[in-house]
Amino acid sequence: MINIILDKNLRCKRSDVVETPVEIYINNFTEATAKDFRDKIALANQTGQHVIPVYIDSSGGYCHAFLSMLDAVQNSNIPVATICNSKADSCGAFLFAMGHYRYMSKYARLLVHNISGYVGGGTEDIEAYGKYTRLLEDTIFSLVDKRCGNPKNYIRNLLSKKNNADLFVTPRQAIKHNWCDFIGSPTLTVKVSVNYEFA
Repeated sequence: MINIILDKNLRCKRSDVVETPVEIYINNFTEATAKDFRDKIALANQTGQHVIPVYIDSSGGYCHAFLSMLDAVQNSNIPVATICNSKADSCGAFLFAMGHYRYMSKYARLLVHNISGYVGGGTEDIEAYGKYTRLLEDTIFSLVDKRCGNPKNYIRNLLSKKNNADLFVTPRQAIKHNWCDFIGSPTLTVKVSVNYEFA
């Protein structure tokens, strides 16, 4: 949430004094949402704000869209705060974990699982797709493990212990796994004031 406070001595519209900071909301991971995300990260880097809030309420989506968003996060000149107030599933959980500051509300949850996909075609096509899917999964798991300071294959081992079933993660569990920094929802406050000097 963004809270803009103007000094009572200002006699103007809020938009005349301060540019509203950029907030980003993620529900889906598609090519279109990845482009929109990248555009908003670029815009936020021009506003003068000190952090970019990214709110994630997602059931997941395409891994390549996640990787495109991650590239924007890693190349941002200002930190990105990822915030989960309800759910961050699959790619949503991975993007959440990659934030510079990571917040989960006390009722939120993450869902981590193996990459899934569907393919048709000949036997060779199916085999090639299976190999590529494993490579993509290894890449994503390794990126998250490294960002969170966990040992190699940390996510893969967690999933193996659950027979590769979906892993639902509470805020306290997310902190234990180094996927979350804070329990609660932050507020970005912008204060604009007027000071008089007579010299």
